[in-house]
Amino acid sequence: MQLLIDQGNSRTKAKLYHQGEFSTVAMTELTADQWQQIDQVLIASVASVGQQQQLQHIIPPTTPVRWLRSSAHAFGITNSYPLPEKLGVDRWLAMLGAALLYPAQSVLVIDAGTAVTMDWLDADGMHAGGWILAGLQTQQRILVAATAQVDADSVSLQALQPATSTTAAVAEGAKAAVLGAVQQAISLRPDAMVLLTGGDAAFIQQQLKNSAVLVEPKLIFYGLARFIDNN
Repeated sequence: MQLLIDQGNSRTKAKLYHQGEFSTVAMTELTADQWQQIDQVLIASVASVGQQQQLQHIIPPTTPVRWLRSSAHAFGITNSYPLPEKLGVDRWLAMLGAALLYPAQSVLVIDAGTAVTMDWLDADGMHAGGWILAGLQTQQRILVAATAQVDADSVSLQALQPATSTTAAVAEGAKAAVLGAVQQAISLRPDAMVLLTGGDAAFIQQQLKNSAVLVEPKLIFYGLARFIDNN
């Protein structure tokens, strides 16, 4: 059994993987008996060094750990970055997961969380590049921090609409920016299937009203799992 960890800037998600099946776990609640059954820990992290160190301290020192990094090639997928390791490992693994689930297809992979990342993957496995923008909550925090008389509430995950207060206007503007960017990305390559993951994936899918836009919450974990027998 393996423990797969996706450590982001805001949240750390973990799943146990055994015989092709995923089960969600809270790392701090794993028992000593469960740790003894874990053969290996695979980690994808875009968090700070301090957060990574905190994560490492939770793992028993006798448990093998592999920290994954982006590479030039893996499983038939080619990284477009001149310095492949500079591509966020979460983006890389999401593409590897997408290629596993939908082989030989042109895919737009969107991970909507603290940041919204968009990556185009050609049917032949070539990464065609991508975009990064601030996520819904992040956009609000940036605007509030940069202005003197603007405040914000949490984003209401309802249909986009005009706002009648400054706080609501900030939230609606964040939604409009993210949805507009997603629509622009889709329009660049309308033949590509759209695969969403991340905390705001379901909201974006609902707002796009497009049955061809799919949500896969475990996309990064599918990418992580591809390395289990390749260590």
